[in-house]
Amino acid sequence: MHTGIRKSELFNLQWSDIDFDMGIITVQAKKDWHTKNYRSRILPITPVLFDVLQEHRRYYIENEIKSDYVFTFRGKRLRSNIKKSLGRIVKDAGLKNVTLHTLRHTFASQLVMAGVPLREVQELMGHRSYETTLQYAHLSQDHINQQVMKLPYAERSGKFRTLLGHSAGNFADTPRKGKPHEATSSQGL
Repeated sequence: MHTGIRKSELFNLQWSDIDFDMGIITVQAKKDWHTKNYRSRILPITPVLFDVLQEHRRYYIENEIKSDYVFTFRGKRLRSNIKKSLGRIVKDAGLKNVTLHTLRHTFASQLVMAGVPLREVQELMGHRSYETTLQYAHLSQDHINQQVMKLPYAERSGKFRTLLGHSAGNFADTPRKGKPHEATSSQGL
């Protein structure tokens, strides 16, 4: 949820890909693996992720786990599905139907809802095609609509009618002098 990284990218993440001083992760090809679109990308490390990765690295050092890979099982690089392990964690957290891809999707969705431009989301997600990123575009408008509805005068109520000076129903249904409705400052729009 902090990087939007793909499962294969996670499995192939090496300690050398993490620059703690710069606060970045470089997702890049290895001699026996490449990213889905063959492109490298740089991901910022959030403060929470920074702490988690530092703790994970300390665990490796304290337990003398010697591996170039960040995520291992008994010191060996992960190469297969971690569905069972993730399933136990998800269940313990009281969640259902969460996969690694769900976390990736959540990352993109949260970026869009926070107002991050879709081109930047595309870059962070590693989407080759802008069209792939467009699947998240509706979240931006939905989120904006929800934010506007938080305005104290957004809902139909006595306050709304008073603000307009007459019934909201009558205002909405009655055009003036045969013209489409025009907003004026006296109408509060």
